[in-house]
Amino acid sequence: MNKSKKGLISFIIIIAVLVLAFLFIPAGKLQIGNNIIYGDYYDTAYDAYLHNNDSVDIKKENATVEVTDNCAVWLAETDENEMYVSLMDIKDGKYCSFGNAYCYGYDASDFKSTKISLDSDFQAGNDIIKWEIVPESVYEKSNLKDNAQCSAVKIKAHDVKGNEVDSLFVYQVEEKNQ
Repeated sequence: MNKSKKGLISFIIIIAVLVLAFLFIPAGKLQIGNNIIYGDYYDTAYDAYLHNNDSVDIKKENATVEVTDNCAVWLAETDENEMYVSLMDIKDGKYCSFGNAYCYGYDASDFKSTKISLDSDFQAGNDIIKWEIVPESVYEKSNLKDNAQCSAVKIKAHDVKGNEVDSLFVYQVEEKNQ
């Protein structure tokens, strides 16, 4: 076999390998339900948000709350004075966005009662994360304050009227019924 045929065969093999690699090697993110099979992980939850192609304009990051060993909730404020609450997967200390997010119209004046229920939730793997954002002054008098199953993280948040409110991200992790 002469050199030109060997070169042509080598070139065809290289092209075939590249085409097969392109077709079968994963790129981006594969998510089935609430489980990320593979995806791109970033050093911060904000970086994961930026690479999720979400079109919400973020004004300020509030907190990244690691609610389990492999799941976090990222809190930020939008230009519209809404809370952006996003679920993140954690692997090796890095974050990947599940794509599950709420724009939450946080109005501190809505809390007229100290009976607070954790109405919002995310599902991640076998866990359900129930959560609420509440003014700290309301939480201190609430039914959740002494609930051992609840955790609370302090955040500085602006409500929908633009008022800065000392607030808490209150959450509870429950195992999903199989």
